[in-house]
Amino acid sequence: ELERLRAAHATELAGVRAELIAIREDARGSTDIAALRSELAAERKARAAAQAAHEEARTRDMREASSREEQQEAQMRKEATALRERLAICERALQLSRSA
Repeated sequence: ELERLRAAHATELAGVRAELIAIREDARGSTDIAALRSELAAERKARAAAQAAHEEARTRDMREASSREEQQEAQMRKEATALRERLAICERALQLSRSA
């Protein structure tokens, strides 16, 4: 009976040792997983920062392009006004020359 108890105890002890080894391995794996999660979080943060910078640059470029377009439109309006004024002067000169 004593031998059977010793054998059962040894089997139980071996099982406990195996569980302890598995727990230790899981703990090491958890550390690896934690490190991977941390690395992934850092990559996501860097990617988000890069995307934000890209969006900011894109928005700035769009504002600059819009400003250039507005300046070009203002210049074209100014030139159109000058051309209308010249046309009015020419038409008036033509009327005067016809009436003279």
